[in-house]
Amino acid sequence: MDINKIIIGYRKIIDELALTKNMETDLKKKKDLENFENTLRRSLRSTEIHQRIKSLYIRRQFIEYICFLSQFIEFQIKQIISQCQELAFLTGKKLQIEKDLEEKPLGGLINTLENKCVSDFDLIKQLRDFNELRIRAIHKIFEIKYEIEDVENEIEIKLNLNTVYKNIINSLERYIYGITNKIINTKDKSGAIPSEAKSAIEKIRKKMEKLDPLLKDKNIQRNIKI
Repeated sequence: MDINKIIIGYRKIIDELALTKNMETDLKKKKDLENFENTLRRSLRSTEIHQRIKSLYIRRQFIEYICFLSQFIEFQIKQIISQCQELAFLTGKKLQIEKDLEEKPLGGLINTLENKCVSDFDLIKQLRDFNELRIRAIHKIFEIKYEIEDVENEIEIKLNLNTVYKNIINSLERYIYGITNKIINTKDKSGAIPSEAKSAIEKIRKKMEKLDPLLKDKNIQRNIKI
């Protein structure tokens, strides 16, 4: 995916939506537009983080790369769990999530993702393999019997940027997209989405699905447990 094109697309649509929101006099519609604008801004921030991760890898700052990558994966998993909670509420389904979600380490988040949200053996395995390598690499940094250069070499080889994106990041993004669509469709059926927001949604959908056709993969929808 061309990240720069995605960022430009997001910013243009956000600007258009913000202008519409500021002109809206109906307070409820204004609030709905504001909520959707914030959703788009969070998506924009995620895309900007993609840029940072890739930049760290290219500059061979592998310790910083794995730390930033770990935080981003945690953020993505939390977003999926939060979206599943919203979708469950909207559809009247029961979904019990531990209250200490924000304090959970990555391993715990992966367990919640698997048990409550997504049925995807390959993704869960990739996440667990990543977490084991992350823990091992971070511990080695503080053990004097290992050279930091050796740790960085291991990260470079085993966490190749393209492989990480193919096996983990892109998969998580597709689930976020899939659950978001389910939430939007559910809200739309109840008339909770303003027409201006619908227009922005369609623009985003077309751009995203053109850049990543696998966003329309039916297995994504089937694997979502809610």
